[in-house]
Amino acid sequence: KCDLVLLMPIKKFPLSKEQQEFYVLITETCMGASESVRREALQRLQLDSSLQPMAPTLCTFISDAVKVNVVQKNFVLLVYLMRMVHALLGNSNLQLQSYVSDNNLHLFLNNYLSVLKVHLLISSVLSCCVANQLCAYSSAQNHWALREFAAIIMIDILKLFSNVDKSILPRVLRVYKNGLQSAVLPTIYGCAVGLSKLGGYIIFKFIIPQLRSIAICIETQLSKDDDDVDKQAAIFIRHRLLKMCAPILKTIHSAPDMVSEYIEHYGYLGPGLCDAVVLAR
Repeated sequence: KCDLVLLMPIKKFPLSKEQQEFYVLITETCMGASESVRREALQRLQLDSSLQPMAPTLCTFISDAVKVNVVQKNFVLLVYLMRMVHALLGNSNLQLQSYVSDNNLHLFLNNYLSVLKVHLLISSVLSCCVANQLCAYSSAQNHWALREFAAIIMIDILKLFSNVDKSILPRVLRVYKNGLQSAVLPTIYGCAVGLSKLGGYIIFKFIIPQLRSIAICIETQLSKDDDDVDKQAAIFIRHRLLKMCAPILKTIHSAPDMVSEYIEHYGYLGPGLCDAVVLAR
């Protein structure tokens, strides 16, 4: 009987008519034109305990919508979707942690489909943090703030789920690490921001070894006259790296700090890092 149960397909429990109507209402208002109505809908996402049955469906909606809007570079809708994720994670009534817990076999089997939904949600948030391009008009729309917001949401996800699913943190770190080695500067920025939220040890292990290669990527952009998206990215990357790395580097390098030593280790970023460390001491 045990083998039979393990081999049986997991049942899908469809939403009732009332739940379907509520789902349509929530998704339409969260993505609609009225900010006041959207705030009310987001508040319901954050507080309403009756959302439990439709949480997996909402995760699917968000995942599919993020995929479409990343391709279409619809910055505004991506912001709305991340606000939905943020609200859902803040709803303690939903018990989303149970969707990724495998401590109880019966619970795991019943919620297997929901496990997949939560991991789709993680992919959506990572996409908004590290995607090459998130908006059609990069110079006019603040996609940097969206990447920052997505990185903060990812921290919330890790706080909720990393204790019950040990695969989530390594997965996130792998995405960020690979992104740091990208030639796309907005992606490097998103990964640097994401890693910076994870604390000093992560910065030491993942960012410090990449400083020289990142310096090579941003040096040519910072010397350009044109103020395009890549130069903006290079400026933001440099600022963020100096801020996050100085407290770590002051424990690695002994005083007095010599500019030549920092240039030898970190290339173009060396002088700026040296000054930042001196100020941090």
